[in-house]
Amino acid sequence: LDARQFRKNDKRLNVIPEGERHVLSEMLGLVRIRAYAKLCMARKSSMFPSVTKVLCQYLRDNPPAGLPHGTDFPYTTICINKDYAAARHRDKNNIGL
Repeated sequence: LDARQFRKNDKRLNVIPEGERHVLSEMLGLVRIRAYAKLCMARKSSMFPSVTKVLCQYLRDNPPAGLPHGTDFPYTTICINKDYAAARHRDKNNIGL
């Protein structure tokens, strides 16, 4: 992660720590363009497809707690946070566990 450049994201108000103006985060996979309510490939996934593939394989090999190994865990987006721990939350449009 130290070698990657993350953008300063001031849009994730639900996870920005108190007293901070932004977080460093990167979205991979499919992301929803809010203005159009349309899914498209995240720019960083297009630029670095191998990173997305490695993380997807990691999720297949290490399923969330309570999900038996080999069980599909559907997802569209992976968010990588750098230098902060987001408070536990569920984004507005997530169904999730």
